[in-house]
Amino acid sequence: FVELGRGQDLSLEAALRHVVSEGSPLMQGAAAGLLLDVDGGRVAGWLEAVSADSRRALRRRLAGLLVTAAARFDTAPATIAVVDRIATIDDDAFVTLLPALRGGFDVLSQEARAALLADLASDLGRAQDLVVPPDEAVATARYDTAARSRLAALGLANVAFAPAERWRLILGEHRDRLSERGGRMASALDELYGRPSSDALDAGARGHGSGPSQLGTRQWAQEIEALFGPGEVQEILSDAASTGRADVLDQLDPDRIRPSVDLLATALSLTGSLPEARLAKLRPLVARLVKGLAAELALRLRPALTGLAVGGPTRRRAGSLDLPRTIRANLRHVVPLDGRPQVVPAHPIFRTPVAKDIDWHVIVLVDVSGSMSESVIYSTLTAAILAESPALSVDFLTFSTEIIDFTGHVSDPLRLLLEVSVGGGTDIAGALRVARDRVKVPARTLLVLISDFEEGGHIGPLLSEVEALRGSSVTMLGCAALNDSGTGVYNVGIAAAVSAAGMRVAAVSPLDLARWVGTVVRGQS
Repeated sequence: FVELGRGQDLSLEAALRHVVSEGSPLMQGAAAGLLLDVDGGRVAGWLEAVSADSRRALRRRLAGLLVTAAARFDTAPATIAVVDRIATIDDDAFVTLLPALRGGFDVLSQEARAALLADLASDLGRAQDLVVPPDEAVATARYDTAARSRLAALGLANVAFAPAERWRLILGEHRDRLSERGGRMASALDELYGRPSSDALDAGARGHGSGPSQLGTRQWAQEIEALFGPGEVQEILSDAASTGRADVLDQLDPDRIRPSVDLLATALSLTGSLPEARLAKLRPLVARLVKGLAAELALRLRPALTGLAVGGPTRRRAGSLDLPRTIRANLRHVVPLDGRPQVVPAHPIFRTPVAKDIDWHVIVLVDVSGSMSESVIYSTLTAAILAESPALSVDFLTFSTEIIDFTGHVSDPLRLLLEVSVGGGTDIAGALRVARDRVKVPARTLLVLISDFEEGGHIGPLLSEVEALRGSSVTMLGCAALNDSGTGVYNVGIAAAVSAAGMRVAAVSPLDLARWVGTVVRGQS
């Protein structure tokens, strides 16, 4: 539920409408999917996307919508408007939207897409049937060609892609019934979203991302530009790289891509195996991704960390000016300037710098075993932001079966990410033992363990280390995952045992972690 304002009732519908207006694109779509029988025009309005960002949002909105409303999509009032809009927009607008539409509907299974295609056939009418016998398809195509030629002579032919073909392209089905241009578009998008897993297209056997690539990377980029325009090349190739297709990284322009953790993970997966010449070309891309992601994350995390170390008031000119205290202390020094009364800071008050010996010590232990690549990225960026606070000193250690100290690089996430090697086993007990040796003032130490809790050895030493740290008054948090979704795959049994031994365990987002650090420091300082 959401708070609507004084005198207004709270309701689930009102809460969903609030999410549709204020949530992330994915959550907007999911909430709209629950409101399909109530909310009519908003979903169709999403198709007015004109910029790259709005098309990216359209894809996420459609994905959220279909997760919650797939079973009702073709019958709900709101989506009838979507079907009508897709059928009537001009060709240029449809071609521009097609990659986003294909990406949004890709959340549906092959069976669900085929069923939707069949359901839409009856809605669009037999003349535009989506699934017809071959002889009827040939006759219809000839009729459409002749009719379009007559309309073109009158200056009225503005739709070359009939509604049936548009939906085949959107759903990635029945490629054998597409026009030549439509077939090329389908093939180009299949490079990203997958193609039929066998040659029997009519059998409907299609797997996401299955089948060998039919186009080389350079040829694919040229095909995208020819079919969808130069503005779509970087967006589509970035999406492909984010799903793990590393061969497209050389085609990405660092100045035009949108940073994402998945794209950075793909780039980092290659840094240890590339020759120096190719690695030199990859570094600007990695640097751009790290800088962009760090800036985005900092905007969200810094408010949770403000005020951790404000210092004490002083009349000595040291540190920064304490403006609120200065105004309060000089209220009697008010003089009219330009006809308005203004406070004259006759006695300015400053904040004293925070002494380093009262700082909180944060020890970040990051599991870099094979399943932890996303959490490693978030851990690195988050630690760099934590280290910016004058109230915190941050140690950063990675571990698999060996422990490596990267504390000297914690303020340089680019260098750190390029040097961290992901892979190997897991020795959590050994990492905690090293961390325990670094504790100087236990009551002012925060230990953050980021791991999937797949301990490689016996669990006994691990629990002993947790109990020892708890007994010394170290504040601990075990992050079963550190990502924006706050979800992860981890060993629930070991995590529960560690929690019982005295370490709080949760799957959290970077913002949750920053808030926890801020709460602990403010509550106990």
